[in-house]
Amino acid sequence: MKSKIKFGARGKNEGEYDWDRDIINLRRSYPSVKEFIVSVLHELHHADQVRKYGRKRFLKKYIQASTMADVDGFDRYSDNKWEKKAENWAKQEFNKRWKNKF
Repeated sequence: MKSKIKFGARGKNEGEYDWDRDIINLRRSYPSVKEFIVSVLHELHHADQVRKYGRKRFLKKYIQASTMADVDGFDRYSDNKWEKKAENWAKQEFNKRWKNKF
């Protein structure tokens, strides 16, 4: 992966992936090592999704999933299927490869 990582992101999210510039923005601190690693893995999965589908195509899919969640009365972010996929993948990777290292 060639994504750059920047620290200092603010907001309610643990991290953010900037699709246009291929930059993962992370907070300066996390409550635990686990939350930090899961956040990094989550954003790396988004970067991988963009590489897999292409930026334009993935953005269209992501927006469509947000709209569908909203239309169904759910949250545009937390009920977006792409967010769920990234979060589930990150947690699985953490449990497989990182859990017993700390």
